[in-house]
Amino acid sequence: MGRLYYSINERLERYMAIKLEMLRYFVEVAKTGNLSQAAERLGRSPSALSMMLKQFEEHLGAPLFETDRKSNLTLLGEFVLKESLRDLEQLDRTFASIQQFAHTPSGLIRIAAVPSASTSILPPLIARFQSDYSKVSIELSDADSLTVMADLTAQKIDFGIVSNHTDLNTRGFDSCELAQDRYGILYRKADPFPAHAGWACLMDRPFISNRLCDSSPIPELKLALKGSKLRARNTSSLAALIEEGLGMTVLPELACQNLSDTLDFIIPKGPTYTRKILAYWAPEKIAYVGQRAFLELLQKY
Repeated sequence: MGRLYYSINERLERYMAIKLEMLRYFVEVAKTGNLSQAAERLGRSPSALSMMLKQFEEHLGAPLFETDRKSNLTLLGEFVLKESLRDLEQLDRTFASIQQFAHTPSGLIRIAAVPSASTSILPPLIARFQSDYSKVSIELSDADSLTVMADLTAQKIDFGIVSNHTDLNTRGFDSCELAQDRYGILYRKADPFPAHAGWACLMDRPFISNRLCDSSPIPELKLALKGSKLRARNTSSLAALIEEGLGMTVLPELACQNLSDTLDFIIPKGPTYTRKILAYWAPEKIAYVGQRAFLELLQKY
């Protein structure tokens, strides 16, 4: 059994050793019937071409030409030529199809992003992209940063847009920074803050916590969170609670766009706190022209 295994394995290795290059060189010599002419067309020296043909025959275990002049094929040579022409033509068509697909601006791009990026950064970027690549479909979903990176790892999406987060597993992915997003206070216009208000004002009113507060670097926010009696898990609910006069909250600036006119957003006096918005992708998965074009837009944003 062991000897049979090695015999099969040896044959497989011999078969795999027959390079595609050998087939192409053999076909050229067989078609011209002249080693020197074939060598000139192939850009090789006659001696190098002759050596490769000899290696090919050694792999096969039988001669392909009746004489060293390479003008007449053996029966094996005629069979190899026939099979090679058919297979090489098919292979060339396959490569041509692959190249055409890789360079055709069509297909689907799957993007997942944190909600603030999906409503602010991505819409104008996607509009710009589709004006040039109208045949490319885009699927956009929003989720928190951890879910986005999990989907990217599972190859459910092509691009992930997240905020910097200490628990993110980004190993093996390339990235680019899209924005520096400033933290501020979202409140009801009917309850304005003084123009000189600093971060200490977080202690002056009821505070509504949210999941983006959990990773915020603002020291005063930690004290406000301790006294909070309300928590909202999405921006819409958060905004509705603030509109009812139930308190204020801290959010990044991008998360506060396109909200009700009854709300306002300020960046308090004092230190400026920010988070980064980052795009991640697996470089080996960005294969066709649509994906590459979208990546270029992200990198230039």
